Amino acid sequence: MKEQEITRYLHSRYGMMLMMAAAVIGTIIAYRNGDIVYITGNNGFGLPSANEWITDRYASLWAGIAVNVLLALLLSYMNRRFNVLRTMSHLFVGMFMIMQGGLPSIMGQFYDGTVMCAILLFAIIPLFSTFQNPDLTRRIFLTFFLISIGSLTSYAYAIYIVAFLVGCLQMRSFTMRGLMAATIGIVTPYWILWGFGIISPSNFTLPEFVSLFNALEGRELAQIIVYTGVTLFLGFGFGTLNLMRIYRYNART
Repeated sequence: MKEQEITRYLHSRYGMMLMMAAAVIGTIIAYRNGDIVYITGNNGFGLPSANEWITDRYASLWAGIAVNVLLALLLSYMNRRFNVLRTMSHLFVGMFMIMQGGLPSIMGQFYDGTVMCAILLFAIIPLFSTFQNPDLTRRIFLTFFLISIGSLTSYAYAIYIVAFLVGCLQMRSFTMRGLMAATIGIVTPYWILWGFGIISPSNFTLPEFVSLFNALEGRELAQIIVYTGVTLFLGFGFGTLNLMRIYRYNART
């Protein structure tokens, strides 16, 4: 088989399915070998974190795998719907699954990170559709409504409110009505749950910040520093290369 045929296969839908299958099988093997480190703790403002929703570890495994497959399908749909990559290749979806499968503790359980990724993708889709359409305030409302729901279960969603406001500017849909729709979308989940008595101001907990140098010692601290440094280096390098290409695209991209 020639290298062109291999490359063509990896970019195809069948190549994507093969990589998805490899990631799923690898995660199941890791689960059976006891190599999954389970995430504990509650980081929500008013509701339990996603890692506490499913207590049975076997059910958590399959829920985590199912959500990851959903993420892959959403990535494929977004590229097909909005033509973000200027190609119909499925390679990036397959590579996403391979990278997820490379960390079985990430793919092999149902937890905040996986749920956050799903919610943010669902929030991005209506935001993309508002490009140069500031009158589509209902979609802006939906975007921030989804992020606000997530913030009830994890503090990390809060920073994405700022990021998506910048996204509204990039989509050229940021107006006073859009800002009001975003504000109402943020408030609505809290208002509804408070009205039904599910949450109350006494339930709200603020984040607890702990120094990394106090929490970790020796080898663990060195690993975190190395991982962070390599990630920053690669992110800056590939980000610069991507910007050079993206600047040639249209405003939506």
